[in-house]
Amino acid sequence: MKVLVVGVGALGTEVIKTLVLLGVKDICLVDCDRIEMSNLSRQMFFRHDHIGLFKAETAATVLQKTWPWLRIEYRNSPVEELAVSFFEQFTIVVCSVDSVKTRRWLNSLIVGDLRKPLIEGGTEGLLGHARLIDSASACVECTIDFYPQTRQLPCGQYYQEEGANEPMASVCTTNAIIGAIMAKMLLDHSGSFVLYNGTEAVFMDSLKIDKRKDCFVCSYGNFTA
Repeated sequence: MKVLVVGVGALGTEVIKTLVLLGVKDICLVDCDRIEMSNLSRQMFFRHDHIGLFKAETAATVLQKTWPWLRIEYRNSPVEELAVSFFEQFTIVVCSVDSVKTRRWLNSLIVGDLRKPLIEGGTEGLLGHARLIDSASACVECTIDFYPQTRQLPCGQYYQEEGANEPMASVCTTNAIIGAIMAKMLLDHSGSFVLYNGTEAVFMDSLKIDKRKDCFVCSYGNFTA
């Protein structure tokens, strides 16, 4: 199994750590961001000396030193700039990015064009979700209305509401829980849409969401992943 992880932030590092501890040996990391001081409290691979360095490259270096048996690669570029042929080598792709725009782009390429399974997750404070997108499940476009900052327009176009991307503090516990769920979904190749809510008590629910019949990404052709 060869796994691509897009997004080496607070959630991505938890997914990567769990995958490696569970025995996944062949991983590629993609992230164009550099390490900042604010990352150090919630992203376990990074130290003060790493500030200013690329997240993907630094995480790959730390992982290789810790687990020499790993086959690990990295790309420091935006995922949208990588050639389609690059993605064809991977068994499954993990999306752990903050951007809805990047989620949609990956979903369109991986699920729509390449017909490969996609693990997608996200966190916001004490809230989080994780899901496996395969032939039986709704994709990101099917559930685009779940994201409050987007509204659907005709022909698959969307606009973003002003002020919708105001930053919210990342909570380590939430990232660890969602990261572990995403890793389990990847290894088991099973799982529905899991919602986590830790605002008042630990609450978790699992949903089955049907595809939209008019989805322009996943509701055409044969998806056999």
